Amino acid sequence: RRRALRCAREAPEAKEAEAAAAAAAGRDEDVRAEDAAPAPRQRDPALACAFREVATHAEEVVQRAIVQLMDGRSYKPGRAPRWVDEVNAAVLRDLTQLCSNLKYVVSTIVFEREKGAGLNYSTSMYMDPDLDSSINVSWENDSVGCIVTVFGLAL
Repeated sequence: RRRALRCAREAPEAKEAEAAAAAAAGRDEDVRAEDAAPAPRQRDPALACAFREVATHAEEVVQRAIVQLMDGRSYKPGRAPRWVDEVNAAVLRDLTQLCSNLKYVVSTIVFEREKGAGLNYSTSMYMDPDLDSSINVSWENDSVGCIVTVFGLAL
């Protein structure tokens, strides 16, 4: 719909077609889509779940991926970017098996513990609390630490 509105602004004939379609649908053509509040998302009963329903399993998936990939490693700055990619890939691969109607965003931080450097980390999400949620999983050994945040977004 947004793409159609963008096109309508660019081409006068498209704008006229949009107005005609709005009139045919019984809508007031003077109401712009940007002014209308978005319709709340409804959960389709045929779809599997909301993220909060599988959050505990998701935490287990993340913890397992971190331990398999990070346990026993010492921090090496040149390898940390690859470790981040490996953790993200493993988490995403396993999360997609949990629920058929979710999209996931995975964020991973790998940091050195031995130097005692501080780390401040925050995430934010504008979400539907009935359908969407997030989890944080932290892990560390004597040399390296890892924080994984997963946002689960219901379709």
